[in-house]
Formats: sequence, structure tokens, C-alpha cells
Amino acid sequence: MNKIKPRLIGDEHLRDVALAVAGYCMNSSQPDSSIPSGATAKYIIEKYPNIRSVISKLDMENCDSHPDLTITLSDDCVVAVNLYKIKGKGNIQPKNLGAKSFLSTYFQSQKLQDDFNHEFERAYRKFLLSTAEIISGQSFESIDTKEIRSYIRNQTNSFTNEIEPFRERLLYHMREKCFLLLSNEYNEKSESIRNAFNELFMTDSVNIICRYKDNNEVIDVEEFKAEIDKIDEISVSKVGTYSLGITAEEHTLLIRFKFESGPSSSVKLATSFKVAQKTDEVKKGNLKSIATFNSTLGERLRKTSNKKDSDAIGKCSEAIFYYTVLQANSSLRRVDENKYIEMFEKYSVLVPNKDIENIIHTTAQTITKLQKYLEEKHGQYTIDSIELVPDSYIADRLDTADIELILRSNSKYIIEPISVKATALKTGKITSKNAGVGQIMGPTYFDMDQKALTALVSQLKEEYNKGAITHRDAQESVSSNIGKQLSDAPIEKLKGGVEALLGKALVVIVFYKVNSCLIHEHGSSISDIEVQRDTPTKIQNTIRWGNGSAEISIRVKFSAGQNKGWSSLKLACDYNYALS
Repeated sequence: MNKIKPRLIGDEHLRDVALAVAGYCMNSSQPDSSIPSGATAKYIIEKYPNIRSVISKLDMENCDSHPDLTITLSDDCVVAVNLYKIKGKGNIQPKNLGAKSFLSTYFQSQKLQDDFNHEFERAYRKFLLSTAEIISGQSFESIDTKEIRSYIRNQTNSFTNEIEPFRERLLYHMREKCFLLLSNEYNEKSESIRNAFNELFMTDSVNIICRYKDNNEVIDVEEFKAEIDKIDEISVSKVGTYSLGITAEEHTLLIRFKFESGPSSSVKLATSFKVAQKTDEVKKGNLKSIATFNSTLGERLRKTSNKKDSDAIGKCSEAIFYYTVLQANSSLRRVDENKYIEMFEKYSVLVPNKDIENIIHTTAQTITKLQKYLEEKHGQYTIDSIELVPDSYIADRLDTADIELILRSNSKYIIEPISVKATALKTGKITSKNAGVGQIMGPTYFDMDQKALTALVSQLKEEYNKGAITHRDAQESVSSNIGKQLSDAPIEKLKGGVEALLGKALVVIVFYKVNSCLIHEHGSSISDIEVQRDTPTKIQNTIRWGNGSAEISIRVKFSAGQNKGWSSLKLACDYNYALS
């Protein structure tokens, strides 16, 4: 059985309500209140008993630019009415907004729209390129965006398992960009958010909802109305993976990024309304989540594991960090619900029991220290929300965060990205980023001659496959090329590359075997920078700055062991710093 589209259901409901109200105007006939259209018409008639005429937008040109019903009263007053027929307790979904126009249309800011569109066009093209390349196995870099979109349209109309990650990454990234723009608007006390709230909540019209059951039986008819006058009463938040929430008092406007249909379709923003969650409800949900984690932890520790995987230790540490922040701040919002529990379940089996216990114990003290650090940095604050940053969704190479906290301080939002690291003993070295050899000399990092390095790697691969060189020979040749380019690089490009490798996030290191921690923020100024080639070995180059107080060692390595033959080349980038 084919499902009837919501638009058709809505149009039919509108047509029937208009006919029932018109019938009342003509001969005072009462509508049948046992059916949704009749019950809605009765509600309108009782609210406005002196109706002279009614016009449906379906009878007008450019119907979507008009309210559902335009009612004229006997005193010549005109009332705009919008109708919603909703099954059960569903939310109102009034509009689908265009991604490239919603900020200028509803937030009344062309500046915001231009900023968003610049990033959207870049990210959308990247999505199309990735999608076309996974379908064809060929590069589309030199092809026009419209042609790529047309190619995809002719190849597929659905998001396959291979394409789905690209969809997720794009929608998440654009949600993040939008939140950044709107949080800045909030901080500047701009009227743009209030404008959008009132416009999308349709505060200049009467909004009538008819709720019904499976058999079209009427549950009730109600009027939806929300209005806000002061910008201070509005808050902006992330919701789930692809949505934003704008909340005023008991009302929340949800804006969700989505594709209209398949991978070649437009990106839209679906809007919906819901009752805002009260603080007590948020706290109750958090306490339930904490109890679930405790249960999962207890079940895990009843089993013994001797496995020890460094990546798993890192993931467990992130989950425990999240859990500990939640324990200390039970009224904050979890953007991603219970992903931290899922992460712990998945990775804790690869971590020894004693290490898990040590991480939990050390993290508790770490969070206390972090709270003091953030208070010194920002003054009095509250944590508005916490989110695990999905690795595969990160678009900004400077974004090295594992967890993101949204703080509120002095009536402003502060985005605090945190990189959580766990190591057994207290050292002065952490891995900053494993950059690819195919990017290190490109614009993402040092912005030198990536083509020359890529060509060298291709040549070395051929020589290796012929048996002319060894793994070590290839590593030394690549490292030599990188060292030469770094030595020739202008100071500003060296600084830019180092900043990209370090990232922007606050670093929190848990030394779990010695019950200690370090909170470290990369200095904003990188001075006295120098390159040391072939240091400390011929497959490494070291960049030092601050009179030798900090350094990054860039080591060339293969992604797989020698027994696997030729594998992709990576760079292990270790950041050495002075322990405080």
C-alpha cells in the first residue's frame, strides 16, 4: 500500500475545512465535528462567529506565499489562518527552507547568508566529488559542479552504504557552521534570531492543529501560538547530529539539515516545533544515562580482559571523561544522547580492568582541575551542553577535538573544544596528528610543493615494486623531500603548518597510572621557529620554537608492516612540550 504524501493530506484537509467554513458563511450550516476537517472548521467558527468570507490559498496564484486560509470578518478585519492535520502527538512541520536562502529570508541577514553559502558551496562540492568518485572510481576534480551533479543523478537516486558517510559528513558540518554563526549572533545581541523565531513560528497568523488517530477519529483541536519579544529569552542549541534548536520559554523551533531526496538533490532545512524540555526533565534523563553507564561499567569489570589496545584506551578515556563531566553537571544537555555509553561498550573489552579503574579514578580529579582552569579562563560559567565529536565528520583540519563543551558565561556562548588523551605515565610527548603524506605539503598544512612530493611517492612505489629499494630507502627519500621543503619554507608557512598539526583544541592529558593530569593550551604565538633536518633519525624532521621549549617531530612511516608490501605512507607527528 502506497503511503500518501503529507502535502496531499494537508491540501485535502485545507480544501475540506475551507468548504465547511464557506458553507457556514452561506447558510449557517454546522460542520460535522466528528471528522478532522469538520472539527477544525467548528473551532474556527466558534473563534470567529462573524465570518463574512473565506479564501483558500489553493484558489490563489503563488499559493505557497499565502496563509492557508484568508478570513474576512464582518468588520472588514482580515485574519490569516494556517492549518495542520497531525497524527497523534507529532510535531508541526511548517516549512522546508532552502539552505542557500534561509538566513537572508528568515534571519534577515545577507551577511550571515553569504558567510554560510561560501562554506556550503565548498563543502557541497566536496560531497559531490567524493560521491562521483566512489561511483566511478575516477577523479572529477576538473569537472564543473553542475556536471558532477548531473552525472550522479544519472547513476543513482539513493544513498548507498558507500555514499551515506559523505551525506552524514556534509549535513553535520553545515549544522556546525550554522551553530557557530547563530551563537555569534546571540553573543552580539542581534535581532536576527528573534526575527527568524517569530517568522517561522508564524506569530502573525492563527495556527490551528487538528490531531487524529488511525481511523481519522478526532483527538482534539488546538491553537498553537508563541511569541517572544526579548532576545535574552532565546537560546540556541545543537540537537542530535543534524539539527539546531531555537528555544524561547516553553517553545523550541527545530531546524534540521537534510537532502530533499537523493544524493543529487538540494539540501533543505526542515522546521518543526516541540515543547521545550524543562530543566527537571533534562536532569532526570541525565541521571538515567549515568545509571546506565554505571551498569555497563559494572558488567564490564565483572569480566577480565588482558587485551591492551592504545586506540581503545583513548576511546575509553573519552567516554569516561564525558561520563565524569555529566556526573558533575547533571543539568547540561547531551547533544548525542548515549553515544558515550556505546563507545565505552565497544572499546572497553580491549582495555585491561586495572587500566579502566585507573582512568576513572584519575579522570575524576582531572575534571575538578579542568573546572578551575575554565573558571580562570572565562570567569563564572555554566556548561550548556556536551558532545562527542564524530571523527569521520570533522571537516576543519584545525579541529582536533574529541569532546566539545558549550559554555554560557556573561550571557554569551563559548565553544570549548577539548582533545582528550590518555597515557600511562607522565611524559612530555603526545601525538598531535597523523597527517597523510599526500596532504602535508598542501594548503591544509605547510602549503609548499605537494605535487613534487606526490610525484616522488609514485616513483618510489614503482621502484619498490621492482625490488630496487627497501621500505627504509623509501622512508628516507620522502623524509628528505619534506625536510628540504620545510627548510626552504617562509616563516609564516612554517607557523601555519605547525598550528594545523597542533590544532585549536584545549588538550587534556590523563596520566592514568600515576594519578596525574595536564591541561595544556597551545600558545597563540609561535616564535623563534627553526627546522632541524634528519633529526633525530633520517626518517624524521623536527621543527622547534620558543627557544627550544616545544617541538614537533615528523616521522615517515608505512600504514602497514613490511610483510604487507607497499602500503600508504603516513606521518607520525609527535608534539614535545615542557612539563609544568
